[in-house]
Amino acid sequence: LYFLHGLGLGVPPYTSFIEKLPKDRIVVCPEWPNISYGADRSHEYPTPLQLANLLARTVERVQDEKLLLYPEIEDVVDKTWYRERFGGWFTKTPTKREVTKCDVIAHSYGTVVLTGFRR
Repeated sequence: LYFLHGLGLGVPPYTSFIEKLPKDRIVVCPEWPNISYGADRSHEYPTPLQLANLLARTVERVQDEKLLLYPEIEDVVDKTWYRERFGGWFTKTPTKREVTKCDVIAHSYGTVVLTGFRR
């Protein structure tokens, strides 16, 4: 589950919302650089597409780590628990493609990044 914040102060203003997200999911909240439209143009900010590419690489990394959480179904004593815990009726350990889906919650500028990510 990815939470993409809007412009402003970053993730901190959303903390109470993030705390209410499901506890059984991996939650990733990337912190965008402080982006402002002020007169200070002395440094470059990443474009939404660059942030989207970074997000895509992060999804792949989290999914690789998530694959390590899946035990072989043959080794599981309580198959009902396994199915409930991992949300599927797997007859085998899922492939990387089967677990690469993710949910995204975005606000304000986060929706701009999400558009690039979906492409």
